[in-house]
Amino acid sequence: MKQLKGKSFWVNDNFNYNGIKEKEFEHTSREIENIVIDENMIQFFIPECEPSLTNHAYHVNLYRKDIGTEYEGTYKDICNPDNTDNVSCDKFANENQTRYLLYGKWIEDKTTYTWWTVIESNDQFE
Repeated sequence: MKQLKGKSFWVNDNFNYNGIKEKEFEHTSREIENIVIDENMIQFFIPECEPSLTNHAYHVNLYRKDIGTEYEGTYKDICNPDNTDNVSCDKFANENQTRYLLYGKWIEDKTTYTWWTVIESNDQFE
């Protein structure tokens, strides 16, 4: 199994910044770990970043809808167990299945975010 590495990005659907308010229109991003991708499932973990910035760490589980590139599922915030909601995305891959782009919607605290994740083999990640 290939070792995968990735990074997730979020922007509020009204394009306001989610995070430090001094930088209103920037997006937020986090490294992801423990990535598993197969034909019908995507799983990964988003570890907690510096506690001064956020107290969130997420387990994400997505399952393919019928046939195609669309996946949907949930995240669970292990720092705040009541914080769980829906995630959906389309999965795009290169011909060799060594690079992926997940692009979709993330709902948290009644706010919808556009999120995307770039996943690559460790030796290809920049």
